[in-house]
Amino acid sequence: MLALAVGIGGVGGVALVASPHWALATILVFGFGTLCALRPHLAVPALLVYATVLGFTRRYVSYTFDTFPTLDPLILVLPVGGAILAAMAVNRGALRDRTRLTTIVLILLGLAVIGALNPLQGSPMVGAAGLVFFGAPLLWFFVGRSLCTDDVLARTYRWVAVTVLASSLYGLAQSAGAFTAFDRAWSEATNFQLGGELRPFGWSSSPGEYARMLAVAVVILVAAMGQRRLSQLRWFVLPLLLLPLLAALAFASVRSTLVYLVLALAVAAAARRRVSIATTAVAGVLSLALLLVAASTIGGSFGGDSVDPALARQVEGLANPTDSTATARFDLLGRALVQSVGQPIGQGTGITTRAAARGGSAILITESDLGDAAVSWGIPGVVAFAAFLVTALVLLIRLAGTYRSWLAPATLAIFMVATLRWVNGGLYPLAPLVLLGLGWADRRWQRRAVADDAELEAAAT
Repeated sequence: MLALAVGIGGVGGVALVASPHWALATILVFGFGTLCALRPHLAVPALLVYATVLGFTRRYVSYTFDTFPTLDPLILVLPVGGAILAAMAVNRGALRDRTRLTTIVLILLGLAVIGALNPLQGSPMVGAAGLVFFGAPLLWFFVGRSLCTDDVLARTYRWVAVTVLASSLYGLAQSAGAFTAFDRAWSEATNFQLGGELRPFGWSSSPGEYARMLAVAVVILVAAMGQRRLSQLRWFVLPLLLLPLLAALAFASVRSTLVYLVLALAVAAAARRRVSIATTAVAGVLSLALLLVAASTIGGSFGGDSVDPALARQVEGLANPTDSTATARFDLLGRALVQSVGQPIGQGTGITTRAAARGGSAILITESDLGDAAVSWGIPGVVAFAAFLVTALVLLIRLAGTYRSWLAPATLAIFMVATLRWVNGGLYPLAPLVLLGLGWADRRWQRRAVADDAELEAAAT
């Protein structure tokens, strides 16, 4: 261990001469790499906690050392750690007994790799960046399938929820105008503003990521409250922990996330009651209808100078969904699907990332994973991703209704909260968390099916 520490210090010292970002990234890669090799059951939650505070880390280092690199190596720590864990997972049998979902994820990963070589996206660096954001998150599916036991997934969900809870308190302070110097500088540089006021983002990299992770923490706590043997103390504490999360989500003013949260809770609750998939879908639609009706009811009297602009925007957008950004997102998705017909092999894995602009190409923004798949990988991407969504959702709904652990509805709800951003690594902790849970669910469902077959064979004999 002493030799390892000396090695890390030496490499970090050399990197510090070039950049403090590279120095810290080097130390973190060595540290997480060692943890992956020695304690993978701890490396999984530790890496996802790092991803949750990545925005804060980048802002602090950039402001402290007055360096704002075009390519921040701190972003690469999570993909490198995920790749190490994925290699270990494959070595331990992640690709054995492949299910339909496993095959689809392998196809998506293959499309990402092939798309990274597409010359239409410009520079090879654009393709490499695309792999970081669209290829690396898919590796967490195999981590979940092999290395993620119930205990590991529960630990991961708890660690992430606690981290997001702390981030929500930090974000509430930002909502009150208490921004640190490095947060304010970052926010002004990236234009995180609403009505001339800076928007809260907690420890996350953006307001969008902040809101999604708040919703993730909410569904984790709600699912944990559904445990059969829950002490009275936890019944008292867990609802109290929801209060800062919900308050922070209201002031975050990301309306789509509130919609996804309501939908996630309704679908998870319906699936838990073992109703049919069709009934579960109806429950989701009804929950959204009730949310819109409630927003319309109070929307007319909600406003004025005394109301926080973030809250006003939240209610007004829900009360008038046709006037919100939702229609623009659907329009972008429609254009992407149409474009896939004209470009049947796609324009490359990195064409929808910021690296495309640096490589001399125009960024094709779609704001959805399905749209990104259409633009990047063409018709094969659309077909594969649609198959991924249907297969994953059916699997999670069935598992939530049959597996009695709170992890099953929590994983389903997290998948629903991540709507439109299931595999895009741009919201740094979200896609790895979704795919980790999905890999766990895939293996858990497979083991249940094998157990059922064994019971049938025993009964027949």
